Amino acid sequence: MAGNKAKVAGFVLQERDRLILFVVTVLGAVEGRLLAALFFGSIGRSNFRIGQLVAARYLQRYDVPTAPKYSRACYMLGPASTPIIDGVLAVHGIEPEPEEFERILRKVPLSRLAHALAVGRIFGAIWRSTASVDTVGMDLWLPEPMLWTRFEVPGSRHRQRAHCFAPDAFARIAFNGIDAPLNMFVECDTGVVNDADFSAKLVAWGHFVELGLADDAFGDGAHFLVIVAPTAKRADRLCRLATRLRTPHVAAATFDALDAGALGKAYRTADSSTPLDANGLVDQWRQR
Repeated sequence: MAGNKAKVAGFVLQERDRLILFVVTVLGAVEGRLLAALFFGSIGRSNFRIGQLVAARYLQRYDVPTAPKYSRACYMLGPASTPIIDGVLAVHGIEPEPEEFERILRKVPLSRLAHALAVGRIFGAIWRSTASVDTVGMDLWLPEPMLWTRFEVPGSRHRQRAHCFAPDAFARIAFNGIDAPLNMFVECDTGVVNDADFSAKLVAWGHFVELGLADDAFGDGAHFLVIVAPTAKRADRLCRLATRLRTPHVAAATFDALDAGALGKAYRTADSSTPLDANGLVDQWRQR
């Protein structure tokens, strides 16, 4: 026991460890297999180093049941991470307000764990796709606590109608030689939200773009609401819903399509004239 304590006391964070803590911070909870895919060449190496981070209390491990007698490991921040997380985030251009920082550090409740892990799968797909292309990079990822926006628009008889736009995440994709990035507002769909509630989200997104709030908050670029759905049928349904509402810049994809290539032709769009495809977007911006 004394020897174990000595090893933990002498534990030194490496640059890769700080990247791991950054990913766990902005996602809230991360599957062990995703960390292995992003940062390690093997499950064995991943388990060893992640185990050291757990022993040093930088991470906490949770076993999520997936079937009788089976479970998968996921990780959240441990107490030793709290004093250094603001610096970890600042390196990646993220400087949350105090109330946002408090929300970021909250433990993901069990009722939201599956959703948090699904958002992590989207992050992993975009991370891997941008890392595999020299001319493209994901230079910013913001978690939901930093994206919650309430605003009002004129309604009938000059009444103000309140709207809330709160996507699950934001990813900014930068292209070499092009000033304007692709801004992806990510909505992770579980397939259980009814059309009326999802229509309210789409209407709020439409106002957010048309009032210039997206430009004000995130600068110039191509703004897309990217809906990731569990099935192709669901993705098509949500695109048709966006078309009926005439909601601008909405694209949908499935998790499997993203895993195959998050910057390829993985997306269905409400407006076929604005395909969400990295290669196509590069050509579009160069022609402007």
